[in-house]
Amino acid sequence: MRLFSQFRMLDFEMEVFMVRYQKAFFFLIVPLIVVCGQKSFTSISYADETDRSKGITPPKIFESKLPNSINDLIQIEKHIKFLYDKVSPCVVNIRIDDSEGSGVVISEDGFILTAGHVIRRPNKNARIIFPDGKTAEAKTLGINEKIDSGMLKLKGEKKWKFVEMGDTNLVHPGQWAMALGHPNGYKANRPPVVRVGRILTSKNTVLDSDCALVGGDSGGPLFDMAGKVIGIHSRIGDSVSNNFHVAINTYKDTWDRLKAGEHWNLEKENRFVRKQTFPYAGFSVIKGTKGIQITKIEKDSPAEKAKLKENDVILMIEDENITAISQIRKFIFGTKPGSDLAFTIQRGTKEIYLSVTIGKTNEKPKGF
Repeated sequence: MRLFSQFRMLDFEMEVFMVRYQKAFFFLIVPLIVVCGQKSFTSISYADETDRSKGITPPKIFESKLPNSINDLIQIEKHIKFLYDKVSPCVVNIRIDDSEGSGVVISEDGFILTAGHVIRRPNKNARIIFPDGKTAEAKTLGINEKIDSGMLKLKGEKKWKFVEMGDTNLVHPGQWAMALGHPNGYKANRPPVVRVGRILTSKNTVLDSDCALVGGDSGGPLFDMAGKVIGIHSRIGDSVSNNFHVAINTYKDTWDRLKAGEHWNLEKENRFVRKQTFPYAGFSVIKGTKGIQITKIEKDSPAEKAKLKENDVILMIEDENITAISQIRKFIFGTKPGSDLAFTIQRGTKEIYLSVTIGKTNEKPKGF
């Protein structure tokens, strides 16, 4: 039995700590665990925090299977806040053409690790958005298709804030982990979202955790409780609490090839993808004078079944006003097949509310 709590702080949603055992539920009546949208956190001091070479020593509670007291929960909350404050400035949004994902700055000279499918090809220009809204330019480098690893390099000679890489040889099932990213894309005034969970399995090239991920998180970092990156988000699993991350040691092992911009294992199936499928709604659009207008509905598609029609103008998806085609792409391709999206459309003089159940296709859609 799991509990996945969600709080709102400073006008943004923050997904937080998952407690896996009913024994701990009683203590959740207190305000606990990770309100990470605050501009600053209460100062927390650990003996080793000031010396990067010594690293951070997590509290003993993280050696336990579950918290057993309110004091345990307080210690968890304080440590997660402390780690978040240290590492979140390095968790970035990556935009390439009309697609986006997450990444993490891993060196002072500006190397960024992400998932291979986020950058897709070497030698492309990318726009990087930092949590404070500042932007920078980057170039995509190498990709290993087989394990879904990718790298970028920030342009310029500036010294960048960065986080350290851990060692996945030391990762074990049951170990606490913290996932950060930009779910559903970057949102102004919303810092990276944090989710806390456990490692489920650990293999040479892949980690499996119950840290919940959604579209837009791909490429973001998975941290251990010492604040070091142990994985990069790769694939959203069949369950919200079963997701896969590229093991950080694979980046170390192939660092020179990634840095050189190599693109390899193109002929091999990505082990993180069971089948090459794409989210699919079955409509095409243009940006017209009235807004984003539907130009085509495919026969027997999810859009047709939801009763969308040609010439409908898409006003909103979920609770977001739609003014650009890229927003539709973000929603459709960032939604798991079988999930519903709420559409508000204008048809003539009427506003109509429809629910579209996203399907899937084995061929990359020309539209949506």
